[in-house]
Amino acid sequence: MLLVNKDTFHTLGDYQPQCNDGIDSLANVIQKAWCSALKLPWEAYAGLVHFPEHPCGWIEGKRPEHEEQYVTARQRAMYLAKEYTKHYGDGRSFGCSQRNPSVIGTGQM
Repeated sequence: MLLVNKDTFHTLGDYQPQCNDGIDSLANVIQKAWCSALKLPWEAYAGLVHFPEHPCGWIEGKRPEHEEQYVTARQRAMYLAKEYTKHYGDGRSFGCSQRNPSVIGTGQM
């Protein structure tokens, strides 16, 4: 979950590499960050990033008329932090890389 200024990034934009103007969309920024973390070339592996069906939501202020926006954002955050799917002690947590070149496909790192 990323929280950004809606005036700067109101959508994910184009999922494809840079448009002719050379400016990355928010989707491109996310794809590049993920590929960089995995030390993979963005152009070849941008598709590893999955964007959900409704990827963007807005919170315009905590006023009664915006309650639904707030509730939706809160539910999404709670889903990401759900306790029952977390596995502790098995090496599958922050600080433990699951990167496996053979799974990714190139065998090169």
